[in-house]
Amino acid sequence: MSGQFVHIDAYALAASKGKPSAIGILAEAARAPNASRHIATPLPANVCFGCAPIDVEPILRDRIVAGHDRAGRSVAVSSLVLLTAVASWPVPVEVMQSVPERRARYEDWKARTISFFRELWGEALLSVVEHLDEPFPHLHLLAVPPLDPTGVLSVETISAQHRAQGEKRRDGGGRAEQRKAFRAAAVELQDAFHLDVGAPCGLERLGPRRQRLTRQEALARRKVKEAEAAAAAARETEWMRRERQRRDEMDAYRSRCASAAADAINDANAEIANRTRAIRAEVQRLAEERAYFLKQLLDLGWTPPNRLTSPDA
Repeated sequence: MSGQFVHIDAYALAASKGKPSAIGILAEAARAPNASRHIATPLPANVCFGCAPIDVEPILRDRIVAGHDRAGRSVAVSSLVLLTAVASWPVPVEVMQSVPERRARYEDWKARTISFFRELWGEALLSVVEHLDEPFPHLHLLAVPPLDPTGVLSVETISAQHRAQGEKRRDGGGRAEQRKAFRAAAVELQDAFHLDVGAPCGLERLGPRRQRLTRQEALARRKVKEAEAAAAAARETEWMRRERQRRDEMDAYRSRCASAAADAINDANAEIANRTRAIRAEVQRLAEERAYFLKQLLDLGWTPPNRLTSPDA
């Protein structure tokens, strides 16, 4: 049994060190050409809920203009204004698409995931897109927080972990305390996701513990996992090919049997028709022969017996 994977993050209008901008995230979710260079063969994103990611940007910008921060100032380009989640299904895309049972399980997981975040984020959830152009199918869920009653625009409005972190900061807590509060809320969210989505779909709450690896080691391990996934997909594909071949051979055999049976029936029907015609011809011949001999007898003066007076009548 694989572990669930759902990652939640927030982004600002401006990019920061090691973190893309909110607009960049929307472009990547939309599979915009300039944001898909990490994908060998990008495919269009499938919109599963709400609007397309490209249509989220004007809504985001409008709320930034309409809102302000807690001090009443304009929303800074460094303020977190876009909340996202990435949820992944642990079965390779090729296998999921080629096996109906696995496709059904994936679709159930997808529906549960969307339902979970609709309940969690409410009307703030504007778009959910599906990506099938990477080794594993996954969803991008995009939310723009509404303005709070005082006009403040902040992801804290809809994100429990960011809210816990912010409250700890405003209470004077240090960074370590803020991180602890954030992590505790994040763990609660993961637990809730597992209860509503992961467990019903057969996923473990926690996957194998990750080791601290260098970038080279991480890349090497990723390649190994991708190779294993590709091998599993190849085995599944080969099994499906053999299954299709078996079904095709069985269909061909049944077709041959049906054709042979049809030929036999047609031959039998033709034989019956020939015999029927022969019998009718023989009956006709006998009738004509009887009429001929009757005429000969009549010409010789023979009188047919009166059946009404004949003792044999």
